[in-house]
Amino acid sequence: MLKKIIILIFACTMLVGCNQKQSQDISNTSFETIDTKEERDTTPPVISGLDEGAIVEVEYGEEFNLENYLNNQLIITDDLSELAPTYSFSISDAIMNVDTADIDTTIPGEYPVVLTAADEVGNETVLNFILKINNLHITKENPHPVVYDGEYGKVTLSDIRYGTEAGVTGYHFTFDIENKASSDMAAYLGDTYINDYKISAYTDISIIASGRKGSMESNIRDEDMIPEMEGFTQIESVICISTNPLMGDMYTSIPVIIDKDVVN
Repeated sequence: MLKKIIILIFACTMLVGCNQKQSQDISNTSFETIDTKEERDTTPPVISGLDEGAIVEVEYGEEFNLENYLNNQLIITDDLSELAPTYSFSISDAIMNVDTADIDTTIPGEYPVVLTAADEVGNETVLNFILKINNLHITKENPHPVVYDGEYGKVTLSDIRYGTEAGVTGYHFTFDIENKASSDMAAYLGDTYINDYKISAYTDISIIASGRKGSMESNIRDEDMIPEMEGFTQIESVICISTNPLMGDMYTSIPVIIDKDVVN
């Protein structure tokens, strides 16, 4: 009887030991095979449709929404993510409405854009490009553009012509002005170049009072032309909008390229 009891105790001990070892092996096996998607996915999204360092050109005054452009232009893919990658972008708030992503295309220049795409586990890809707003270009297809339409009012280049007026022979420019500012307003040509040579631009010494409408004239004179300017095809200038053409405070200045064949 004693022998049977000893054998039974030994058998139970072996059984418990086996169970413990089996449990330990299962635990170890389970621990070694833990491998989550977050630990496996280390590959960032791929951005196509726009290259690093690309220059996206927008014409002066054109309606342009940066978010809509990117939605239509970009293809962002990810190798493992079940959810479509998301993206964000940043650009100077001097030209973009942060609520709508509309771009103010009346401020020419080159503006860096940083685009960041991310997948659901946080892998990121960054792409940098330039949004270039071109200078105002006056062509035969757009000979009388609105050069400014904003908080200070509206300025339109209503006429460009060649001839002799008030004894002055040359190129004459008329600016129509609607002044919504609280101070006086003047619109006129500033620094002007023909074939990269500077030429004087003259303006009438007048102003348009606050809340009023009127016109101002600028001109470039034949007497100031030099031989190096012969055969020119374009005039490069700056349209200045200020409180006064003589030492007035500047509202804004707009670089402009004027094709010669626009001239009447």
